[in-house]
Amino acid sequence: MAPSYPLALADLGLPPFSAEIIMPKIQSRSEVPTSGVQLFQVYGDGPMRMRLTWPPLDRAEAAEVITFQLLLNSFGGAKQFLAGDPNGATPRGVGGGSPLVKGASQTGNQLATDGWPLSTSNVLRKFDWFQLRSGANARLYCVTEDASSDGSGDATLSIWPALRESPPDNEPLVITNPVGRWYLLDPTVRYSIDVATLYGVTLEAIEAL
Repeated sequence: MAPSYPLALADLGLPPFSAEIIMPKIQSRSEVPTSGVQLFQVYGDGPMRMRLTWPPLDRAEAAEVITFQLLLNSFGGAKQFLAGDPNGATPRGVGGGSPLVKGASQTGNQLATDGWPLSTSNVLRKFDWFQLRSGANARLYCVTEDASSDGSGDATLSIWPALRESPPDNEPLVITNPVGRWYLLDPTVRYSIDVATLYGVTLEAIEAL
């Protein structure tokens, strides 16, 4: 049976031992030769990168993780998978309600939302993650400031990265097990085997834009 893309990292049932997530800014920097003054030109929020490392795996476990990567690289790395911050499956904030995007055509690093519990402090807190859209359209965002709702259940979220595209009005926010879309950073699959015949496997990925 042909796999259905994007694949879901959670379907492996083998959580990584460690994770590194890189959140870059696209910019250029130059220096004035006569004064040493540095000049910056900022272009936007770059694609996130992720490096996941699994604990030593036996052959059966390694088979799942390695073939997961082979399925992604079988088309030259053009196939996507869904994943999020392994430690960000639940928010630090109180959450609740049924949060939705409030208003179409939004851009930038803030997102107007509604549908939260009324007049509630810290519905989401800084470094909480949430997802917009799903499947082949999923986008992952990080909250950069604590957010509270007003008496109407509205809350404005400060986020990183800036909105990749304008979400539609009333698009639901996924705040439990949020994921985004990723490609393999390098479509070459590698693994190691130690003296105890255990496998070492690492996955490196870049956000799909």
